[in-house]
Amino acid sequence: MTPDESKSDVQRGTGISKTAIWVAAARAIGALEPDPGARNPDHLARPLLGDPAGLVLHHPVVDALSSSYEEAMRDMEVAGVVRAMAERTRFIDEALERAIGAGVTQVLIPYRIAEAVVVQPATRA
Repeated sequence: MTPDESKSDVQRGTGISKTAIWVAAARAIGALEPDPGARNPDHLARPLLGDPAGLVLHHPVVDALSSSYEEAMRDMEVAGVVRAMAERTRFIDEALERAIGAGVTQVLIPYRIAEAVVVQPATRA
């Protein structure tokens, strides 16, 4: 990593953090899990990432996007991150579903404290 790259977690020119890229990559790989009980439910991660060749980040999980699921999961680092992100996604999704079921109408997602995103769930008919 060059000194310029180490100054920021944000990919130059994209505004997307390196962490966001490799987490999305792990979620995309996890969405290919053949076992529905263990599959990461994030079917949007891969389309949102776009062409892996255009990602300017060398990380084992990002590099594994060009492999089959089986081949990617042979790498212990990739498998660990993919499984951790599947559990994290499941935990967050279940917590949000409980909150919405209890009547919550807005969710505040802090982003590095300086910014926040308000998510309003779709109205249920």
